[in-house]
Amino acid sequence: MMKRFISFIILSHYMLFAEVQLSAAMERDPHINSESELYTRFLYEPVEGLGYERGVNRRDPSSIIQYDGKFYVWYTKNKSTTSKWLDADIWYATSEDGKKWKEMGPAVKRGPIGSRDDWSVFTCNILVANNKYYLTYQAETKTHNPKRFDVPAGALHRKPELKDVYHD
Repeated sequence: MMKRFISFIILSHYMLFAEVQLSAAMERDPHINSESELYTRFLYEPVEGLGYERGVNRRDPSSIIQYDGKFYVWYTKNKSTTSKWLDADIWYATSEDGKKWKEMGPAVKRGPIGSRDDWSVFTCNILVANNKYYLTYQAETKTHNPKRFDVPAGALHRKPELKDVYHD
């Protein structure tokens, strides 16, 4: 508990007295009402390894988790010139310190033609529960044939034909 308190004191001191780099959004509109209850205060610090890359779209990062001394993040990535989220796969990156990241490759790729995820997998997040890791994400099919239900609760029941193609 004392360790957390000391960390809080150090962080508070840093927030009050350090010169902090503004995010791009804050630089675009510096007149945001910071007294609003909807205003979020956070520090912005650039990271290495996942920056701008011409012709590459990276978006929708997951929560960052730490496992065995290493940080992990998942995100949507594509090289499409027409969409930032279609024709996408889910990639992941790791970091030893949370500042210098290394892109590791695809975590979930689009499925085969005709599958429910043949056009795109995107907007992911990671859930840790009972020592298990659950990567959730959205998927889109090229036929774009959304499931329809007669009652709202119908959407809560997974159909047997929608088995996960990535697990045994």
